[in-house]
Amino acid sequence: MVRPSRPSCFLATLSSTLLLLSSASTHDCNPTASQCTRSFLKSISSLYITAQSLGESSAFITSLLSPAGNLTNPGSNLTWTNSGPYANITAPSFLYKENEIVLSPTSANSTLSVPIKIDFHRSAHDTRRCASFTELIAASNPGHPYVIHTRMEFSPSTLQPVMIESVVTDEGDWLFNATGTLSLARQEDWPIIPLNSSARNSYEEIQALGDAYFNRFGNANVTVPWGPPCIRIEGGLPARGNLTASGECIQEWPSTIIVPWRRYVVDEEVGVVDMFVGFPGLDRSQGETPMPDSHVFRVEAGRIKYLHTASSCVEKECGLNGTFFGSEEGMGQRSVGKRSVRRGKAWRLGKW
Repeated sequence: MVRPSRPSCFLATLSSTLLLLSSASTHDCNPTASQCTRSFLKSISSLYITAQSLGESSAFITSLLSPAGNLTNPGSNLTWTNSGPYANITAPSFLYKENEIVLSPTSANSTLSVPIKIDFHRSAHDTRRCASFTELIAASNPGHPYVIHTRMEFSPSTLQPVMIESVVTDEGDWLFNATGTLSLARQEDWPIIPLNSSARNSYEEIQALGDAYFNRFGNANVTVPWGPPCIRIEGGLPARGNLTASGECIQEWPSTIIVPWRRYVVDEEVGVVDMFVGFPGLDRSQGETPMPDSHVFRVEAGRIKYLHTASSCVEKECGLNGTFFGSEEGMGQRSVGKRSVRRGKAWRLGKW
């Protein structure tokens, strides 16, 4: 993808915006800090959203690697090795992945390097794991809608980045419909849950509910507490269960799928657990090879209230050959520029 040229005022806006965000959290970004704080993670989420909207990956990565969390010379003082995924300064274990493909975040192949018009975003912050989750919905992005789930993990002792991984979905991915996702997400309410509220659950309870959801795919004896409105946003469609008179949501499940490679972000304050997983059998063209997937749950009073999914495929519409979508037109190998090539290559190399 050819990136549009930017006037000098555009870069000046980037510099001032990111400097303001990072300088506001200089204390929390100090590597000598003894613990990972919520304010540190929230500042990183804000930096990420701003950087993605401007397509300025270099400035964002530089700000993460700066010893005091300050942004200096944005976009000009970060270099990457050509032979592998690791930065060659400050954070040698830093890994960046999109749909399980290891990339340099500052390369032309990185979605982070592309400016995206963001219509909606939501973040969660996990101080135990020193990790954050952000959902981006870009339905009105000119010519290329996206729904992106991003998980960022940091060292709790140094606050240096350990991993940034994204499930980047667009046309042809599982039930993809950014406009539908945006419309449904805007109808939901995910407020902070007060500390003494009966709706608030513990860290362990929230994570256990996310695990129960995925465990149910392989074990019919697992119970998954789920309440109204009994809808999950899958791709961009509202997948509805059966809501009983007692307020229990009954879903239909398979019982033979083992879902591996679970990575978590848990936030008790907003009742959220996001789980990055590998989902076997999602892309029919790939057999049982697990596909990159993220599920973010809103939990209230020990039950699922909301659920959003983002799932990436290799073949267009996950190799369903039109049987699900009702049309065979345009099926087959996806062709959305560089991303089609990257995905196909990833599975041949066995990055999972």
